[in-house]
Amino acid sequence: MKIAYLITAYRDFDHLTRLIDNIQGEDTEIFVHIDRKCSYVLPDTLRRRTHLLEDRFLVNWGGFSLTLAFVSLMDACRQQGYYDFILLISGQDFPVASNEEIQRFLSLHRGCEFVAHHQLPFDGWSHSNGGLDRFQYEWPIDEMGFAAAREVVAEQQRRGVCRKFPSQLSPYGGSCWLTISYGLMAYVCDYIAANFDWIYPFFRKVLLADEILLHSIIMNSPYRHQVVNNDLRYIDWYSGPDFPRTLTMEDADKIAQSGCLFARKFDNNVDAAVIDQLEQRRWSQVQNKI
Repeated sequence: MKIAYLITAYRDFDHLTRLIDNIQGEDTEIFVHIDRKCSYVLPDTLRRRTHLLEDRFLVNWGGFSLTLAFVSLMDACRQQGYYDFILLISGQDFPVASNEEIQRFLSLHRGCEFVAHHQLPFDGWSHSNGGLDRFQYEWPIDEMGFAAAREVVAEQQRRGVCRKFPSQLSPYGGSCWLTISYGLMAYVCDYIAANFDWIYPFFRKVLLADEILLHSIIMNSPYRHQVVNNDLRYIDWYSGPDFPRTLTMEDADKIAQSGCLFARKFDNNVDAAVIDQLEQRRWSQVQNKI
């Protein structure tokens, strides 16, 4: 069972190092995209254990740039070789299960694609009109930032201007943290490459396109029948004060009991103890099997 981890990172690089230390393994390869606006240089000790993307995107929250980073990671992964499963994770994730447990779980679920999704409009995205406002209006975030783009959208709303979703796809949304097969990854990359002439002009001005484009491609594909509506991540979107919540020791029991492979998001500067506990728990699981 060969696994590829595709990581997007932009901050807290001590945690990134720790994450890589914990997920590396004999049948594992790690691909890393670091936001171009970061001056951080990956140490040689990490470079030797990862595939670091040299062509980097300047990632803006909510912009299409994060989707481009995801696709770039997928392309780099394809060029390197074949993997049974590909996991998209962020530099603020941390594994809940041991590497052995992750391998075992994925081995038992060959043929499954883990993509948390919902058809749009979706009641859970009520803050954006069920997700429709994300694409009905143009959000030029990568050109001018989120605040200025929001003013542009407000003007479109005043004028009653809106656009339709591309007729080639039915709209879906969901979590961008995917666990998918090599076959599905290749399908997504090939679909985007073959249809870039209409995908890019439309989706480059979709708010949080990373939560819509990939899901719409997947759920309109032949792979849709293999999709399990679960991202295998423990993420708290409800408790606050930030969304998603930065996890602390208060969340440790819920994380441990979640049955998820990964959790997010973590921050060494907010609470390193919860990461220590997860790490100790993972190593104790390994020791108990020796």
